[in-house]
Parts: sequence; C-alpha cells; structure tokens
Amino acid sequence: GGNQASIAKWQAYALAHNIHNVRFEGYITKKAPYYGAATALVATTNRDPNDTGDSPMKIFEYMATGKPIVAMAGIVVKEVLTHKHNAVLVTERSAEALAAGISAVLNDTAAAQRYAQQAIVDSAKHSWDARAQVIKEFIQKIHDA
Repeated sequence: GGNQASIAKWQAYALAHNIHNVRFEGYITKKAPYYGAATALVATTNRDPNDTGDSPMKIFEYMATGKPIVAMAGIVVKEVLTHKHNAVLVTERSAEALAAGISAVLNDTAAAQRYAQQAIVDSAKHSWDARAQVIKEFIQKIHDA
C-alpha cells in the first residue's frame, strides 16, 4: 500500500538500485490474487512494539491463505502467531532480522509449509464466528452470575 508520494519514492529507490522484480501497487482492495501469487507473506510495522491497540486483521487474512508468514513480533502479533509454529517471527524494526526471516522461509520450504498449514488451522480460532461465540459465552456468564 501507500500514497502516490510513497510509491514514487520507492520506485526511484528500486530504479537507483537496479531492482526490477518489485511492483508498487499502492492501496489495493482485491488482495486474493496478490496473496495467491506470493511465495510468502510479510507483515511489518512501524508502531511501538508495546502498542496493544492494533488489530491484526492483516495477520488473520494471511493465516487463511496457506502461505508462509514472516512477521515482526509485536505484542498483538504474538497473541496470534507463534514462532516456528504457525509463522516465522522476527525482531521488530530490524531490516536484518526481517531479511533473515524471509530467507529462512525461502530456504526451508518444508518447515515453511508446516507453519502455513498450522496457520490455517489456527485461523479458525480467530474467525468472526469464533469471536461471536466468545462474546456470547461472556454475556451468558454475566447473565448467569
């Protein structure tokens, strides 16, 4: 994603560094074709790693794709993803750690596929129906008290 100024900045960077295998699409609404074309999905953040106000909607989408996930390990992400269980988690705000995580997924495809399959299983715990059930049980508990 990104606005036109951000896209132009990164296009210029790619051109200056002779990088040709990258596309800068801006904001997209139909994500499935992009997820399907990806070898792995990467979730980064610029937020404070201790910020608990972020919703990991992108992570939930990623989990349901069957693609390996590399994510920066903030508090909210760690509530949903577990390193070497359903994703590869890396240190927040570290380009080196992110590169190492992506390399790990690309170099160990068997492990990456195990994580991706586990993410599909785990994503069911975070569906709208599962969330509604938790809320229903909470309300019932209050009602019965």
